[in-house]
Amino acid sequence: MAIKSLGFSTKAVRGGEKLDSVGAVATPIYETSVFAFTSTKGLIDVISERAEGYLYTRYDNPTVRAVEKKMAILEGSEDAAAFSSGMAAITTTVLTMVSKGDHVVASMDLYGGTLTFFQEVLPKFGVKVSLVDATSLKEVKEAIQKNTRLIYAETPTNPTLKIVDLHGLASIAKKHGLTTVVDSTLATPDNLQPIKFGIDIVVHSAT
Repeated sequence: MAIKSLGFSTKAVRGGEKLDSVGAVATPIYETSVFAFTSTKGLIDVISERAEGYLYTRYDNPTVRAVEKKMAILEGSEDAAAFSSGMAAITTTVLTMVSKGDHVVASMDLYGGTLTFFQEVLPKFGVKVSLVDATSLKEVKEAIQKNTRLIYAETPTNPTLKIVDLHGLASIAKKHGLTTVVDSTLATPDNLQPIKFGIDIVVHSAT
């Protein structure tokens, strides 16, 4: 049976999981820091991405990969990347998308760490941020500039629980060629899958 046709609970349990060489029902926790190869060719194939495999746990790890595949299945996304914290996911995502001289439109209703990142850290990198009430699509539209690259929001917002019109947000972004990022931590994939509304990237804090 295709994984897409399974219910949410089954996906949460079985998604991204596969039997290992000894038949473990749950993906084992791989604690190794590096991985061995039976030949130099095998190592070179993995390094050159001609073959799938693992080199170093901080790059990739079978346990982490299983979590990433599970999240992608639950979110209905192409893929997922796991980080050591929610803020690591947020900062890595945003810093990958913007450069010096760029502009970001972000919701003013954000988790405190995220708000600090937008207000105090990004400006040090030469990235300007306009904070808006993301529940107002009019405010979002008016904040967009020629150098805007990203629209960032939370829904429900933390801790005020405001709801953002994700379909409207995605429509505005696509009209201007912008990328949308939504923190969906409080909703979880069980209640909301932002990608179904046209959002490009979804972030979570698993804690």
